[in-house]
Amino acid sequence: MSEQLVSFKIGLDSSGYKAALAQQLAEQQRATQATVALLKEEGAALDQLSAAQARAEAQAKQARRARLEAAAARDREAGTSTNLLTEQARIQREIRERALARARAERAVREEVEAQAAAVAQ
Repeated sequence: MSEQLVSFKIGLDSSGYKAALAQQLAEQQRATQATVALLKEEGAALDQLSAAQARAEAQAKQARRARLEAAAARDREAGTSTNLLTEQARIQREIRERALARARAERAVREEVEAQAAAVAQ
């Protein structure tokens, strides 16, 4: 690049050399400004991407929490249903046991009455 400037300097007078340097400096400044603008845009895009990822992670966490809460609710309901079924089975078993005990008592009373009737008949 310095060789180009030297050849420019030799071919131009002092004012032309200064103008060429000013033009080159202006082009470098425009290129630098364009690079800075691109970097700022890239930074803004990365910020947006980071924000979108954070929102997606938050939504995923919320969805996961909702699924866990729903599963816990189903488990609680199932546990309650299971407990109700267990309680219902226990009550039915008690009813059968009472009915069986009553049948035994009635049979015992009947046998006793028959025994007494047989004793009286003799």
